[in-house]
Amino acid sequence: MKKHIYPIAIILSLGFFSCQNEDIQNGLEIEEFLDGHPVVYSEQRFDPVPVQPVNESARLNSDNLHDMVLVSATYITAEESNEVGRTLIFSDRGNKQLIFDWAPNLRISGETDISYYIDRFRPAAPSGLTVDDTEPVIESAISTWENARCSTIGLNRIGNIPVAVGVVAAQFGFGGAAGYIADINHAGWMPAGFFDQIVPNGSNFILGVTFTFAFRDADGNLVDTNNDGKFDVALREIYYNNRFLWTTTGAPGTADVETIVLHEMGHGLSQEHFGAAFLARNGRLRFSPRAVMNASYSGPQRQLAGTDNAGHCSIWGNWPNN
Repeated sequence: MKKHIYPIAIILSLGFFSCQNEDIQNGLEIEEFLDGHPVVYSEQRFDPVPVQPVNESARLNSDNLHDMVLVSATYITAEESNEVGRTLIFSDRGNKQLIFDWAPNLRISGETDISYYIDRFRPAAPSGLTVDDTEPVIESAISTWENARCSTIGLNRIGNIPVAVGVVAAQFGFGGAAGYIADINHAGWMPAGFFDQIVPNGSNFILGVTFTFAFRDADGNLVDTNNDGKFDVALREIYYNNRFLWTTTGAPGTADVETIVLHEMGHGLSQEHFGAAFLARNGRLRFSPRAVMNASYSGPQRQLAGTDNAGHCSIWGNWPNN
C-alpha cells in the first residue's frame, strides 16, 4: 500500500532478439545495434561513499553510517538520436552479466517495502513545467508498477525535505543533500553538463538515467546476502535531462514525462533493458518487442507490456522471500 512516510531518519541488460528483418534498413552498422545486450564498462572510477541518513530537516544523521559504492548507470535515449540506451558498469569484476537487486535482509531503511522520494527543487523548467505539473505524473507512473500483477510489493513515499537531493549530483558538482533519503530517489531535472559527465556528449541523447549504489563489506567487496546471484543494492537515484522538451501530454516531438518515469522506475525496481534494437526503413531506431523497458524512447507508453509485467513479477512475485 502506498503511503507518505515522515520518519525520524529519512534518510543490466537481458535481450530478446526477435526483430523483423523486412523492417531493417541495410547499411548503417546494424551490427552495432544487435551486438548482444547493451552493457559496457566505463573507465570512470568512483570512491566509496559513507552515506549518512538525512533527517526531515535535511541535516545529516551521524548515528548510522553505510559504506556503498556507485556501480552502474543505466540510461534511456531520445528517439531521434538513433543511440541505444546502455548500462555502464563502473566496477569491472570481469563479469558481463553483472547485475544488482534489492535484498530484503540488507536495507538502510530496515523496511521490506521500497521507499521513494520526489525532489521538488529541480523542475523541468526550460519546458515550462513546474513540479506541480510533473509530480502527479511521476506518482501515476509509480502506481503503475505498484499495481502490476503478481507483485505484492509496497511502494511508500518519503515526505519532502527542504533542499535538493542527490549523492551523484553532489559528486558531479551540482549540489544536493548527499545522503540516503529513500531507496529510489527521483532527483529531478538536471542541466546538460550533468549528462556529459556520464558519457561524452551524453546530454545530446540521454533522456533519463538511473544510478545504482551497492553495499560493500569491510574488505571492500560487493555483497550478496540473500544468495540470489545479484549484488545487493543500497539505493538508486534517477535524473532527467533538461535539454529536451518535456510534456505531460505526450505530444509528438516531445519527451513524455510519464513514459520516461515509468521506464526509469522500472530500473529503480531492478528491471533491465529489454528488446532487440534495429533500424526501420525510415531510419529510426525501433525495438522488437515494443515495451516500456526498451532502451530507447519511441513515443508514449504509459501501460506495461507483457514483457514488462513478466520481468517485474520475476523479481517481485515472491518478495520479501527472495
